[in-house]
Amino acid sequence: MDFFVATQMPLKNTVLDFWNLVWDHECSVIIMLNELDDKSDQYWPESTSVTFSPFTIKSLSTENRGTICVRKIEITNSALQKLRTVMQIQCLGWPNNETVSNSSELLLNCVHQLSQWRKERAVNRVLVHCMNGVGRTGVFCGLVSALDQAQAVKEVDIFQLISNMRSAQPLIIQNQEQYQTIFDAVLMHLETEVAQTKTC
Repeated sequence: MDFFVATQMPLKNTVLDFWNLVWDHECSVIIMLNELDDKSDQYWPESTSVTFSPFTIKSLSTENRGTICVRKIEITNSALQKLRTVMQIQCLGWPNNETVSNSSELLLNCVHQLSQWRKERAVNRVLVHCMNGVGRTGVFCGLVSALDQAQAVKEVDIFQLISNMRSAQPLIIQNQEQYQTIFDAVLMHLETEVAQTKTC
């Protein structure tokens, strides 16, 4: 799980802390699993740049792809005179504090985009956040870990994966519904892979 940095959506007074986290842990991808609301603060600019000293954040591109939005963001650290590029995937269509029937599909779309990037480029660490940093964030991290395990050893022990995650962060999966979402998404992914293999 060292591949992931799990946190909550930054508040208006913690945006600088958020970018410090991204920079210090050398995160090259941000996974955003929530919509914006009046309790949170948009931590990236839409078009121009914004400064949270010593960081200047600039939006380079935005691309809507149905249930996900992909953004390319540039971070400049004026104290170190260094610049980095971060890719952000935002999961769309999953309202805060609500359950949706296609949550597994929404998550898999984010996971598949991340998987594609991992094949194409070096991905150091991935920062994952939702509103509270434990619910959907835990589901996403658990799902990616389960799919990595399935690919590596051709079997997956979701119970043990989640137990290991909860030993580090007891609230990382909050309820049975979130636990079930991981099972459903893993099954959907594997069934799709089998179907694609049969058509080849």
